Amino acid sequence: MVSRWAEKKVARWLEQADPPRSEAATPTLAVVRAIAWHLRIGGPWRALPSHLPPWRTVYGWFRRWLELGLFDRLMREVAVRRRRAAGRCSTPTQGIIDTQTVKCIPVRGPRGYDPAKLVVGRKRVVLVDADGVWLAVNTVPASLQERDTLPALDVGSTHWPSLRLAIFDAGFTADRCREWANFHGMRHHVVSREPGQKGFVVLPRRWVVAGCTKLPARPLSGWKGSSVSNCGPNLTLPHPS
Repeated sequence: MVSRWAEKKVARWLEQADPPRSEAATPTLAVVRAIAWHLRIGGPWRALPSHLPPWRTVYGWFRRWLELGLFDRLMREVAVRRRRAAGRCSTPTQGIIDTQTVKCIPVRGPRGYDPAKLVVGRKRVVLVDADGVWLAVNTVPASLQERDTLPALDVGSTHWPSLRLAIFDAGFTADRCREWANFHGMRHHVVSREPGQKGFVVLPRRWVVAGCTKLPARPLSGWKGSSVSNCGPNLTLPHPS
């Protein structure tokens, strides 16, 4: 969920990155709040409540910012700020990759059946750093197996050339996963259970990404990019350059 304070900061950042062309334009904050409502509730854009701007206006701004790549820029800058606030270098060297299958309503976007989870929906493919800060995210049909989801992170991973190690679970042991990691300049490391272990086992570094994928089950309709739901009340955004 995006807080009111974060909505104001995101709106201010978007206004600087893409200034309104007219004084009569719908306030950016109202549009951001409508997008946040849609992110939280899901459903079609037409279902926006009457106290928010018209859905065509909200969707128009959403598509414009999406095509300009502003959401991805925003997520990267939030990641850099969060890493610095934690006392880390702004460029990560370790990435953790995982997927999560979620149900979704029949709207536009990737959708399929995951026989392992018995779910019709999508898979989120997530790349986070060692602290769980989101670096890249995308969605694919739930019918894809884990080892076939990595190309969805091709664009997102190129924005972090400092990554040198990619950590996976046992679903990413295929040679194509190793080739993907090596292609992007990372070593392929799989964390799996020890022989004989049964029941729930906390695997090294895996708990980090597991906690980060607990998001609303219905992502933004038509959005296959990043999420601003990581923005919290302590978020400070730099001036867009």
